[in-house]
Amino acid sequence: MNQLLSFVIFLLRFCAFIRHWVSTLKNHLVARSICSVLLLSPIISLAQEKNIYDSLLSTANSLPSSPEKVDALIQLAMEYRYAYDSSNTVLYAGKAAEIARNIEYPEGEIDANYEIGWILRLTGHYDEAERVFKQIIADADAIGYLDGKASGLNGMSTIYSDQGKVKDALEINLRIYEIDKVLGDDGNLASTLGNLAINNEDLGNYNQALDYSFKAIEILGNLGDRRNTGYIYSNIGSLYQKLDEEEKAIEYSLRAMEIHQEIDDPQGIVSTSINLGSFFSDQGNYERALVYANRALEACQSIESPLDEGVAIAVIGRIRQLEGNYEDALLYYSRALEIGQEMGASIFISDCLISIGEVHKLEGRLLKARTSLKEALSMALENGNPEGILDATGLLASVESDLNNYKPAYEAHVLYKEMADSLSNTAQAKEISRLEAEFEFRQEKDSIEFASNNQRIALEKDIENRRDLQFATFIVLSLLVILILILYGFFRSKRKSNSLLELQKKEISDQRDELQALNSLKDRVFSIVAHDLRNPINSLQGLLSMVKEDGALSREETTMYFGRLAENVKGISNLLNNLLYWAKSQMKNGLQPVPEACELENYVSQVIELYAENSRSKNIKTIVDYKSSVPCVFVDPEILLFILRNFLNNAYKFSAEGSTVTISTIPVGSEEVKINVRDEGVGMDEKTKNSLFKDFVDSKPGTQSEKGSGLGMMLCKEFLNLSSGSVGVDSEPGQGSTFWFVLPVAQ
Repeated sequence: MNQLLSFVIFLLRFCAFIRHWVSTLKNHLVARSICSVLLLSPIISLAQEKNIYDSLLSTANSLPSSPEKVDALIQLAMEYRYAYDSSNTVLYAGKAAEIARNIEYPEGEIDANYEIGWILRLTGHYDEAERVFKQIIADADAIGYLDGKASGLNGMSTIYSDQGKVKDALEINLRIYEIDKVLGDDGNLASTLGNLAINNEDLGNYNQALDYSFKAIEILGNLGDRRNTGYIYSNIGSLYQKLDEEEKAIEYSLRAMEIHQEIDDPQGIVSTSINLGSFFSDQGNYERALVYANRALEACQSIESPLDEGVAIAVIGRIRQLEGNYEDALLYYSRALEIGQEMGASIFISDCLISIGEVHKLEGRLLKARTSLKEALSMALENGNPEGILDATGLLASVESDLNNYKPAYEAHVLYKEMADSLSNTAQAKEISRLEAEFEFRQEKDSIEFASNNQRIALEKDIENRRDLQFATFIVLSLLVILILILYGFFRSKRKSNSLLELQKKEISDQRDELQALNSLKDRVFSIVAHDLRNPINSLQGLLSMVKEDGALSREETTMYFGRLAENVKGISNLLNNLLYWAKSQMKNGLQPVPEACELENYVSQVIELYAENSRSKNIKTIVDYKSSVPCVFVDPEILLFILRNFLNNAYKFSAEGSTVTISTIPVGSEEVKINVRDEGVGMDEKTKNSLFKDFVDSKPGTQSEKGSGLGMMLCKEFLNLSSGSVGVDSEPGQGSTFWFVLPVAQ
């Protein structure tokens, strides 16, 4: 134990030196989601005067080794814990535990070890903290020390809450609640009520959580405990936010902030600032939301609790997402996820993954979105987190639908509907019955205590009659509940059947639309084959007929016609390539890319050489501008060549004589690269840009009447989607065009 204590003191002093990286977690966030921070530690006592440390230390030093000296050292350690001074907390708690062992004062040793266990938990050393708390429970049971047992159980419940084991934490806190009622300690009772409120919120029981919170407020008001009243107000604010009562949410959170600032409580300022940042971001007041989120992040530097910084970072990510700044949002969410993974905080990890998946979906990165959302759903199901399940399944159904994976989309949608129905069905009738019974019981008890002996006998007889009536009423109500459950099951089954029918109707409608689109595609392809392929071949046939006749063409005419013929044949070749790729993509199994590491520079050179004659005929200068070392891209080589051919051919086609075409690359983070093909041609209007990648387009002739099929850009878009890439164009009429595409870098 002494070796463990020395190690902890050294570790905590080192952590104090680098505390700016310590971060924290608690509930979600995001939209879903990152919208509340609840108190996870037990509610702490009133702040003492600053000279309490010197006073307690002086008292402890003046006493011989005795229970009084142990208690003074424990109180000193507790005050340092309240001030977030972990090193001194462990130092004095360790001294107290050693003295308590030497003088055989087991209660003191238990209380001292509790302070050490609490610091281990705050600094994320959950395994060591759990061992300490379990030992405390065993030692307290051995000597019948109820207060110590409650402390050990409280430590275990906070660890389970941090790790997302909400049901386990709730079960332990209910045990603590019964012990606190036996001990009659109002301060501990209020603390346990606060923790029960948190557990019920995590499980989606918001009304039950409010009930526990207001009971705690009543007790704390009688005790004059301002600090913990502030924490409960903050919790109530987050509960009202989840119940969509925004005015009450902000009202109680501002009350909490006023108290935390008044008593200079950094932990309270952190948690309440995070809540207010979430509330104002949901209202669209991003400037004010950012002020509170940054205030929380700044306040985190003054405490040693890895429970808040991660949430503050995630809230900032949410604000950036709502502003449309998806790149910054991903950076913040990823940092928050790292913190959650370091802490082993499964609920927070799940929420971060949902937020990351949502941003990927908004950016069109559907495969990455699906990966994040599946991982988040798995963790939410494991933890029994209803909000996480609801958010993950809702987004996952949308992503799978966008990927045309209708069966997984339907399965996710069914799970989403079931969870939504579950959250909307509350146990109001049961709660009202419980409160009425409790109220009647209290009235009867008060009447009996203040009645005379004769009245008491009459009241007791009346109570017995009422119990008989209540029993009969219970039987009737039970039968009614059974009937209601049967009816509920029937209607729920009917609702599921209706939902399935609606989904099937939608699938049939979608298939009809798809068939109509395919017919339209077929007509367009036949038109291309009939016109764009037949005309050049007819020209070739006529020219060959003239060549057969001696003297029909002069040498100059032959050279001229053969030059035009070469252009026609090249156009036919491009058209056939595009038609073949399109046909392959429409087959049953579609085009199956086989990606590999491709040296981008080599492929660019090949395509430039392929179109060298096009550039020479128009006197176009081709510039290759690599901003940094050219990376290898991870893509099917045929797809890469196809995209480069279409982009470069397009650039030469619409460029004027004597102009310039520029090919450049720009890194996108560390995992992707952007390739730009810039021309100085005729440019495009907004309508043309919007339709360019969506379907067949009517190809316009180039600056020297070059023809196209209208297939190339649509296929580029489709192939890049299959390759985890993206494509776009920047253009203005008369200002030229920049076609770009993004591909993953080979690792």
